[in-house]
Amino acid sequence: QYSCAALIVLYFVFLIFSKTPTREKLIRLKRILLWPSAVMVLGAIALVIFARFMFEWFPFIFPDALLVGFAKNIAYSVAWHVSACVGGVFLAIALVGICLNAVIRFIPKEKK
Repeated sequence: QYSCAALIVLYFVFLIFSKTPTREKLIRLKRILLWPSAVMVLGAIALVIFARFMFEWFPFIFPDALLVGFAKNIAYSVAWHVSACVGGVFLAIALVGICLNAVIRFIPKEKK
């Protein structure tokens, strides 16, 4: 269940103790933090949009109009609650990746 998180932590430890230059370490760390987090934030936004219009695109899921109304409200509320938490966490991680990008610009490239 937590194998993906364990692999990411293992990769962070590998980056810390590897002998690659600091700039390269930060670039790799930025890639791990920024892009998967951006995909998750976009996924959270898509979940809210889909929950809003799901029962207008597929109204035949429930035969009764009253059930469709209840399901629409419940799905939209659940999507907002899930997306706010997931999107908030991954937005913070993406912002760390963006800040790392700004820090990388100030580190001079090492000459070979």
